[in-house]
Amino acid sequence: MSTHATNLDLTSFQTRVYQWALACFGFNHVTNIRERGCRFVEEALELGQICSVSREDAHALVEYVYDRPAGHVKQEIGGVQVTLACIAAVVGISMEDAGEQELARVLQPEVMAIVRAKQAQKAKAGFGGALPGKVDP
Repeated sequence: MSTHATNLDLTSFQTRVYQWALACFGFNHVTNIRERGCRFVEEALELGQICSVSREDAHALVEYVYDRPAGHVKQEIGGVQVTLACIAAVVGISMEDAGEQELARVLQPEVMAIVRAKQAQKAKAGFGGALPGKVDP
């Protein structure tokens, strides 16, 4: 598995997000696959929470997933995209528009400053940047 983007279309959403992440966090944080995975799980749980997934259901799903062998990264990324596209369709939101709107928001200098400060607080609290912990930005 590659640890950083290579040969991507410079205008693609994926590349623009990667460039933002590099500018905001730096190469070492961005290419830390565990940290990226933790951030993804956090965001997925927040979406699940909005979709009425209970804490108990989330814990049960953790047990279910970790009791099985790990999959393949490309297939799992595809599965995430298919599942997200279906949720977006059900709630009547364009996932492409939502992504562009969020990227525009996080590209604002004041938001980047807040995100960087939050990251620094996690590191000071001993979370190493991977786990969110109980730190206020």
